[in-house]
Amino acid sequence: MAEEAGHSATNMATVHLWQALGFQIFATVPEAFDHPEHGLVGLHVMFQLLPGGEARDRTSMRSRSR
Repeated sequence: MAEEAGHSATNMATVHLWQALGFQIFATVPEAFDHPEHGLVGLHVMFQLLPGGEARDRTSMRSRSR
């Protein structure tokens, strides 16, 4: 599954840790990092809403960043 998203599973334990702490993957940038052993791998852009923040769907958040 990770390779289908355009990145290798080089740091999945860390990704799972951040997700356990409440962070979500907003987007994955394919081939954004040149790993010394695995070559070009994807980079996750992650976020966490602050307490009291409004929950918005991902589509509306993406359109605001453009």
